[in-house]
Amino acid sequence: MSRLRAVLTAVILLAALATAPLAVASSHFNPSDVFREVRCPTCGTSLDVSNAPVARRMKQFVLVRWRQGWSKERVIDALAAEFGEDVRTTPPKSGFGLVAWLIPAIAVLVGLVVFVVMSRRWVWRRRTAADEEPAALDAADAARLERELERFGDG
Repeated sequence: MSRLRAVLTAVILLAALATAPLAVASSHFNPSDVFREVRCPTCGTSLDVSNAPVARRMKQFVLVRWRQGWSKERVIDALAAEFGEDVRTTPPKSGFGLVAWLIPAIAVLVGLVVFVVMSRRWVWRRRTAADEEPAALDAADAARLERELERFGDG
């Protein structure tokens, strides 16, 4: 029985050790990712290029939270709560910010539909024009065409 208990304990410890890096990896991030995703409220550029005093303080805030094990989303949310949603370089993918993500996709879809409809119309017009009988030539035009064809054939 003690041997079974030792094996179970070893399996549980190995499972805990195997999943520990996953937990750490999900909470840790690269601070430079946050620097690219947050903009300076003073100059409007991303933190990775801004050197404004407030940007330096924001970078310090990110580094401290990174060392404390905060997630990237939590750090960005804290900065947005402090400085407003405008510090995000991209709009949130929820609420009203979702509109900013959907409008380009909808515009592309509408453009594709318009392209398909217009190309079918153009093909349909060409087919109907090709199916029509050509207008009959009057006697004067027919005679002139015959003269031109004879002259062209002799040249």
